Amino acid sequence: MATTALIDLERDVSQKFAAEEVSVVAIVVGTPPESVRANLDKANPSFMQLLDSDGKVFASVGTHALPRIYVLDEAQKVVWFDIEYSESTRRELKETLRVLTQDY
Repeated sequence: MATTALIDLERDVSQKFAAEEVSVVAIVVGTPPESVRANLDKANPSFMQLLDSDGKVFASVGTHALPRIYVLDEAQKVVWFDIEYSESTRRELKETLRVLTQDY
């Protein structure tokens, strides 16, 4: 699911909003750096990838259910999130971004 999420986020958000003030950041949790490379090679994302190998950062916002998708507004307030990745997540994410940017 994580690889699919990366591919969709690249296409649906990162590429679509390249000229907008929308950023995508992926955080890989609990995975050794060597294993991360295979997923990145498949997804080929252009957005920032961060590594939380020991899960300490993730522990401050959750304990399970990955991948998670969060949308923050201009004030860095979480305005939408999902604790799984599915087609309904993708639809709701697009609608959230449309409302926030009014031109998605």
